[in-house]
Amino acid sequence: MIVAFCFATQLVPAGCEAKANNKDYLVLFTIILLLLTMKKEAKCHDVYLGLGTNLGDKKNNISRAISNIENKIGEVVSVSGLYETDPQGFNSDNMFINAACHVRTAMSAEEVLFATQEIEKKMGRTLKSVNRVYSDRIIDIDILMYDDLVYESDILVLPHPHLHERDFVITPLSDIASSVLHPVLKKTIEELKTLNDLRK
Repeated sequence: MIVAFCFATQLVPAGCEAKANNKDYLVLFTIILLLLTMKKEAKCHDVYLGLGTNLGDKKNNISRAISNIENKIGEVVSVSGLYETDPQGFNSDNMFINAACHVRTAMSAEEVLFATQEIEKKMGRTLKSVNRVYSDRIIDIDILMYDDLVYESDILVLPHPHLHERDFVITPLSDIASSVLHPVLKKTIEELKTLNDLRK
């Protein structure tokens, strides 16, 4: 406030104070004060991430991933339970632990993608799955949904095209997003989980 007042008074040339209109001072002071205190709040997005690990201390891997997500992406609003699942799409003696989390962030969808990849790399993952060829991994972080965005590029498809088909994704996701509507299938996550259970 002091800065704004000093700035306002300096706009009047020396020796002309008597000619200045008090009302003009007040208006100018108010405008400057508003400009100094006004903050443009970034829009927050609701992002749902799927997490999986089948190497090392798996529970600790999930915990570390959540901590990194909080530090690099945004506020972690909720985290699902942990689910032990069989490897899908490849053979391995190592069971997976899977989870999901809800994050609020100001990042764009692709910025979130790059941040998750950095977290994976930091935690020791060196290779991503290509052409649905999978392998053991210390951590895997997938963007499942980003608001109600329907989006496709060379590096990202939203919502995740297989989230409703995979037990290890839809089950933990339903813990934290049961009433959230899938923007393409127009069913809630709980409804999609029920349909997936019926297909077993």
